[in-house]
Amino acid sequence: MVTFEDEFLDFFIQVFRNFGLDTLGAKLIGALFLEPGELSLDELSNRTGYSLASVSSKLKSFESLGLIKRLKKPGSKKIYYYMDSDVTVIMRNKFRAFNNLYFEPAKKVLPTLIERNKNKNLTPLERKKLQIIIDYYAQIKKIERLMSEMSAKLEKM
Repeated sequence: MVTFEDEFLDFFIQVFRNFGLDTLGAKLIGALFLEPGELSLDELSNRTGYSLASVSSKLKSFESLGLIKRLKKPGSKKIYYYMDSDVTVIMRNKFRAFNNLYFEPAKKVLPTLIERNKNKNLTPLERKKLQIIIDYYAQIKKIERLMSEMSAKLEKM
């Protein structure tokens, strides 16, 4: 008999696979999202049917993106994982991770690169390529502003 949990997990797996996640990643996100508490690495391996090594590797990437949290319980050597089931919290964490991994490096590198090269005697092709970089940076700043506004609105929800 198919339960509402099975139906939800199937839905979740399909949605996240549409975003490009592989089946393991989608199953892990679904299992953690639906679990009110935390799950151990062993439990996640058993629920998904994948090896501890595969599950651990995938969870590390999700942790670096701010999607999940790794926990250790006092007196236990097991590692546990937790995912907030509040979508507004997930999105705020995703925005923060995106900012740290994408916008901050761009803001550090690109202005200097642009300044250093904009007054050089460049070929027409080099000038076009530099303009692509300038446009890219302008777009990055606009997207960062938009995501910051969205994040502020999520904070109010």
